[in-house]
Amino acid sequence: MEDNKPNDQQIRDLLRRYVAGEASDAERRAVDAWYHLFVDQAAAQQAEEAEGPRAKGGGMTTLPARPGVFRRYRWWAVAASLLVAVLWGGALLSRSGHEPQGKHSAAVRLFSSAEHRKRIALPDGTVVMLNVHSQLEVPQDFNAGHRHVALTGEAFFDVAKMPESPFSVRSGMLTTRVLGTSFNVEGYAEDQTVKVAVVSGLVEVSKATAGKPDSLLSGGISKNQTLTFRKDDGSVAIRTEDSRLISAWQTGELDINRLTLPELGHKLARHFNRTLVIDPRLTDDTRYTIHFANENLREIMDVLAEMTHANFEEKGGKLLIQSN
Repeated sequence: MEDNKPNDQQIRDLLRRYVAGEASDAERRAVDAWYHLFVDQAAAQQAEEAEGPRAKGGGMTTLPARPGVFRRYRWWAVAASLLVAVLWGGALLSRSGHEPQGKHSAAVRLFSSAEHRKRIALPDGTVVMLNVHSQLEVPQDFNAGHRHVALTGEAFFDVAKMPESPFSVRSGMLTTRVLGTSFNVEGYAEDQTVKVAVVSGLVEVSKATAGKPDSLLSGGISKNQTLTFRKDDGSVAIRTEDSRLISAWQTGELDINRLTLPELGHKLARHFNRTLVIDPRLTDDTRYTIHFANENLREIMDVLAEMTHANFEEKGGKLLIQSN
C-alpha cells in the first residue's frame, strides 16, 4: 500500500508557504490547528522513568492555552511534531488533496504506552494522569465555550474550576460532567464495565442512547462514591468505596475491587505489561477484593492463586491463568 504521509521536506515546504502567506486555506487551517494543540512529545519522553516491568509515571505533556506567533527559532524544532499532530487532527496533508471535514475535526490524541503512564496539562489548568494503554482525545475548540475530552482506557482528572464552563469526559457510552473536581474514570475496551470514582466534588454521569438525548444515570455522586456501568446488560451500581485506593495506580499500586477472575486477570496483565491468556472455563461470577501496594508480580500471583484456587503463571511475557 502506498504511504501518503508527508515527508520532512514536505513539512518544511508547508511551513515556508505558511510564513510567506502562500499556503492554501486547508494548509493554514492545518498549521493553525497544530499550533493551537501543539504537544512537546520530546520533552515528555525525556522525563519518563527508565523502562521496567511495572508501569512507570511519565513526564508532563502540556497543551498551550492559546495559539501564539511563529518564531524563526521554532520552525525546525517542531517540524517532526507537525506531521503527527496534523495527522491526529484529521487535517490531511497527503497527496489526496482532501480538506478536513467540519469545524470540530481537528483534535490531538495523546497516548500512554504499555509501560509508562502520562501526565497531561490541559489549557484550562486541568491535569490528567493517563494510566497505561490509554488514550485521551482533546478537540481543537477545547476551552472555547465548553471543555470536552474523550477517553479510552483509564485516567485520573483533577479539573480546574470554571463554573461557566462544565468539564465532560466521554468514555464509551458514558459521559461524566463536572464543574471542578477530581475523579477517576476506568473504561478499557476489553472490560465489561465503565467505572467512575469521585475523590472530591460532585459528578454527574449520563449514558448515550442512539437517536436520543443522553439519559442521566446519576445527577450527583460525591466523594468516596463510585458508579459502575455494565456494558452487557446496561445495569448501574452506585457504591461507597475508598476512592483513594481506586486512583492509587498513579503511584504503582493495584486495587482489585469486586472483580471476577477474568476481570482481575485483565487488570493484572495491564499493570505489569503482560499478555493475558486465561482458561475459558474460568467463568464463574465470584468477585474478589484486595489491594496491593508495592508487591511484585510473583508475590501478587501467589496471593491471587490462594484466593481464587486458580493457577497463575508468568512465562515469556504472558500471564497464564489456568484451572488447577
